[in-house]
Order: sequence, then structure tokens, then C-alpha cells
Amino acid sequence: MSVLTKTPEQSILSQLFGKLEDWSLFERLWINIFTIINIFLFITLDDTILGLISSLSGMLCVVLVAKGKISNYLFGLIQVSTYGYIAYSYGLFGETILNWGFYVPIQFIGFYLWYKNSDNNTTSDVKARTLTIKQSIILAIGTIISIILFSLGLKYIGG
Repeated sequence: MSVLTKTPEQSILSQLFGKLEDWSLFERLWINIFTIINIFLFITLDDTILGLISSLSGMLCVVLVAKGKISNYLFGLIQVSTYGYIAYSYGLFGETILNWGFYVPIQFIGFYLWYKNSDNNTTSDVKARTLTIKQSIILAIGTIISIILFSLGLKYIGG
């Protein structure tokens, strides 16, 4: 069964967010309150519809990651794509490069790896693992090198 294939007993919403019974009262209240806050800020700050879409999809992405749902990548892709465009339109080239050059490809890589490592590819849930000491050191060194190179690149283009 495909991750987002509709079966008679599942709606698209239950495939994206899971069963409502799996969400605690706190989680349901949190998502509703912060959706209302996002809409309120959209109206009061006279934001664009693209800003609202970016904000709501980013919020949903983070919540779905915390819930262990593969559908987080759909909302993540929407968020980084829309925010990348917003950043570009304001001349925030570092944010644009980060979102379009890093986060967009990572959404596809993450989706693939999540799906590949899910239980028999029949569930969207996956168990998190921790890095080894060696992996942590490699990640730390790679991160430092990446930050330095990214900073130099931004300085070169005047970002």
C-alpha cells in the first residue's frame, strides 16, 4: 500500500494526520489555538495569503514530525518553498539559498529515507534512532565547515 493511497476506510485527512483518537486533548487544543493565532496575525498584520500558507504549513510540519508522521514532508515542502519565495522577494539571499537549496531537496531525501525505513513500508510511522559518537563528530565537523563556506558565499554575493 502506498503511503498516501486512499482506502475505503481511510480519508485523506486521516492519512495525513492520523486518527483523531491518536491525538491528545493538549495536541488538539494546541493545533487549534495556534491556527487561530496564525489567522489572527494574518488579518491584523495585513499579511499575504502566501505568508499565511507558509506559516500554517510550517506549523503543521513541525507538529507532524513530533507525531512521527511521514506526511510532515508534504507540509514541509510547502513551507520551505513558499518561505523561500518570500525571502527571495525581500532580498534575503541566505534564507532563500537555505530554503530552496537545502530544505527543498532534504524534504525529498527525508521522505524517501522515512518511507524506506518504516515498518514494512505499510505504515507512516518510523522509530527515531540516535547517532553514534562517530556520526555525531562527523556531523559536527560537517556543520562547522558548511557554516563557514555558507558565510563566505553570502559575503561574496553581498547577502
